[in-house]
Amino acid sequence: MPIDKDPAMSIYDEYLVGPEWLAGHLTDPNLRVCDCRFTGDPGSSRQAYLDGHLPGAVYSCWLDELCADDVRVTTFLPPPEKAATSLGRLGITTDTDVIAYADNASLYATRLWHVLRHYGHAKVRLLDGGLEAWLAAGQTLETGQVVAQPVTFRPVPHPRPPASVPSRAWRHPAPAWPNRGNH
Repeated sequence: MPIDKDPAMSIYDEYLVGPEWLAGHLTDPNLRVCDCRFTGDPGSSRQAYLDGHLPGAVYSCWLDELCADDVRVTTFLPPPEKAATSLGRLGITTDTDVIAYADNASLYATRLWHVLRHYGHAKVRLLDGGLEAWLAAGQTLETGQVVAQPVTFRPVPHPRPPASVPSRAWRHPAPAWPNRGNH
C-alpha cells in the first residue's frame, strides 16, 4: 500500500483512505487495520469491537495502550518502551501500512495516528468517515477477536525542541528576512 504520488491525488490521500479503497486492500500482506473505538470505558469498548469490526481488524484501547501510565492526564503519550510493546502487540513493524478507524469522527483513531507518527512511523492513515462510512458503503463487519502475530516495533522518537522555542516555530522555521541594519 505505498502511497501513490499520482499528481491527481488529493493532499488528503496521504492521510485518509476511503471505504472502497480499504475493501480492495484488506488482503494486502503488509496492511494492519486497527479498530480504535472507545465507548467510555475499556470493557464496553472491547465488547463493541467483539460485536462487530472491520474484517481482520485488531483492537487497540487508547487508554490502556496509547497513553502514559498515569492517566490522570490522558494527553501524555506513552513512553517509548510502552509504545513498542503496544504497537508490537498490534502487529505493527516499521514496514506495516496501518489504517486506523473509530466511530464518532474517528477521535480515537487519530490517537493511534499521532502515537505512530510521534515514534517515527509515517505509514499510517485514517479511514475517512470511520465505521459509519464503511457501513454506508455497504461493507460488512465480522465478529470476534483478531489476534495479530506479535512483532518488534522499534520507536524512533522525534527530537524535542528546546523549551524556549514555540513548537510551531520549531516545525516551521521562519523565512529568512533581509538584514535591514539598525535604522
